[in-house]
Amino acid sequence: LCNRHHSWQVWQDFIEMSACAIANAVDQRKEVWKLRENSYMDIVKRYSKDELNLICELFSITVLALEENAAQDFLGNFYMQLDFGKNWHGQYFTPWHVAELMAKLEMGDSAKEEIAVNGYISVNDSCCGSGCMLMAFANTCKEDTNINYQQSVLFIGQDVDEVVAKVCYIQISLLGC
Repeated sequence: LCNRHHSWQVWQDFIEMSACAIANAVDQRKEVWKLRENSYMDIVKRYSKDELNLICELFSITVLALEENAAQDFLGNFYMQLDFGKNWHGQYFTPWHVAELMAKLEMGDSAKEEIAVNGYISVNDSCCGSGCMLMAFANTCKEDTNINYQQSVLFIGQDVDEVVAKVCYIQISLLGC
């Protein structure tokens, strides 16, 4: 893909297309659905059929990687391996083992009680990056506390970088958060 296109553009297009596809599958409001569809189609025009097949393959690899092992920051690791973060944007993503430790500390003993009273708990990452901390929290719910995070947790993530915020959206959406 990078023979004809700059690697950053390919990454940005892959993320935008993936986020649009996921969002349009679940959010059918006409006013936003059409905007996302137009964005998606504008990107499609830049690539050949073979190149689009490679982008689809990358999305499939992402889905399979998270299905096989939800306890990872697949796209975040990929982003950092492509060297898009530290040198270009000054970003350093949280390593999985650190995010996992922080999620266990954040969970506390009262989560199940809070769910019983309020119906849910929430977790917020104001610098979510690729979503590692939110995904680690989901994994901690599932593995350590037997909390069904898909039903009982409100995940909130924000970031000033639109591309990495969409990476977070893709990954936590694929995990059902």
